[in-house]
Amino acid sequence: MKTEVRLSKRQSGAALLIALAITVLATVLALRAVELGEIDLRRSSLLIRSDQARQLSMGLEDWAITLIQRDQENTRGANFDGLQDIWRQRLPQTQVPGGSISAQLIDLDGHFNINSLLEDDGSVNNLALERFRRLLRVLQLNPAIADQVLDWVDSDNVPQPQGAEDSIYRARSIPALAANQRLSHISELRLLPAINAASWAKLKPFIQASPARGSSININTASAEVLMSLADGVTRQMANNLIRLRGAGFESLPKFLRQSVFANITIDPRSLSVRSQSYQVVAEISLDQEVTRIETLLQRRGSVYHVLSRRRINL
Repeated sequence: MKTEVRLSKRQSGAALLIALAITVLATVLALRAVELGEIDLRRSSLLIRSDQARQLSMGLEDWAITLIQRDQENTRGANFDGLQDIWRQRLPQTQVPGGSISAQLIDLDGHFNINSLLEDDGSVNNLALERFRRLLRVLQLNPAIADQVLDWVDSDNVPQPQGAEDSIYRARSIPALAANQRLSHISELRLLPAINAASWAKLKPFIQASPARGSSININTASAEVLMSLADGVTRQMANNLIRLRGAGFESLPKFLRQSVFANITIDPRSLSVRSQSYQVVAEISLDQEVTRIETLLQRRGSVYHVLSRRRINL
């Protein structure tokens, strides 16, 4: 004898809802599994690409060091560094598996080193400060920048006449403090109150922030603007004449100082040189249509080259 079991409408509805819920949950879990799989795949792809970029950038560093070393093998290159040296050649865009690479080598000692504003004992380097103030005048920038840079790098909390210490940075919408140490990168200067986008665009091409002790300006690779900062009375015409006269480069500092354009001008020879110690390798690496710029700071000590820092920028 058969026994019929009849479900009420309410029971039937509940069973349907449970079945639907189970189906939806299974679908969500399946989609989540696919999503996690895609995330893992993406993460793995990024890690592989990052490692590729790192390996390529190290290869480009070796390329740059080899160029400088080759330059040192000839007599001229061993005596002075100039803008006609072989290290000035740029590596054009070159195809590699999965993308392309390009690179150039920049002589940082042709720029004014912001970190030279402080002596090793933390006191102000007055000669460097005078040159920096002149550079600001040449570029027609706010003279307050010099005081604010000093306050950014010095160890005290006493503001210069037109400076900015912790109280200024604390009052911002995103509070901060002055670094109270040498710059690790010139981009830190964008935080100064006196530097806006326009003034930064003017200043950036003429400065650097190498940590090298005893950093000197290479007069053979310095721009007209940096040459004009060396002493009062050096006009743009004088600086342009010097650039024309130096050609491949002055062989010695005395030869540079004996130039007739300096007949009525006294140039302090301290912290000037015809050799360079600090270079920057700027490498652009394109992999899977994503471009990365890697800036490597190189310092030469004798015939040995040291990597001081690497900075990665995703473009």
